[in-house]
Amino acid sequence: VFVEAVTIESDWAPPSYDKSEEEKARLEVYISKTALLAYLDAKAKATVVGAFQKKTFVKDDNIITQGDDGDYYYILDSGHADVWLRKPADAPEAKVFEYNAGGAFGELALLH
Repeated sequence: VFVEAVTIESDWAPPSYDKSEEEKARLEVYISKTALLAYLDAKAKATVVGAFQKKTFVKDDNIITQGDDGDYYYILDSGHADVWLRKPADAPEAKVFEYNAGGAFGELALLH
């Protein structure tokens, strides 16, 4: 996997969404356990925590669909999310994993 280099505008600022102190603390714990983000310095972690935006899903919603381009990087705050895989493409789907609170997925979206 590779991605084309981008140029960041000089006036660019990372997005930041309001969160309670409790939400910030939970996100900090989650990212400290996520291989992709655990080794960021404190300033970078605070930027990442600020950039997370809450999205709500209900039972049977598709968060990510196999084969679609990634849109977001997700950290599950509560509940669980099942991972279904269809391989080969014409085979029936099979449940291969279940994410619980703190589970993170959608890493490829960070490269786009």
